[in-house]
Amino acid sequence: MTLLPKSYIEVLKQRDFLILVLVTIIGQIASAFLLISLIISIFSKTESNFGVSGVVFSSAAPGFFLMAIAGLCADLFDRKKLIVAANTFIALVGLLILISIDHVYTSISLAFLYFAGNSFFMPAASGASGQLIKEKNLLVANSIFVF
Repeated sequence: MTLLPKSYIEVLKQRDFLILVLVTIIGQIASAFLLISLIISIFSKTESNFGVSGVVFSSAAPGFFLMAIAGLCADLFDRKKLIVAANTFIALVGLLILISIDHVYTSISLAFLYFAGNSFFMPAASGASGQLIKEKNLLVANSIFVF
């Protein structure tokens, strides 16, 4: 008896789709850890809920303001290049956050940029998943990717 249905295993055997799913999962875990560590760091430095609200706002606002533009870019431009560019941008901003963790306002501004990059990654990765899978397996692939 297997833990996953055969249809899931069949879809996950496709190397490119598996890599895309793993990159997405690892990226979401990294974003969650970044958000938690920034909240703790900002609160310990300022002892202010207002500072923490800045971190929360910097994580939510890019998705609200940029998701439509990011979705349009994912449809108009090469998704693979957009995924690579977004991940490179996210990595560079993440490095800058680590360097400037002692500066509260800089960290909050960089967190905004980090999640802005993430706003461009998600639509491109979601659209790319449909290109990597055969049409008969698309429903299974989407259920894996959304998870």
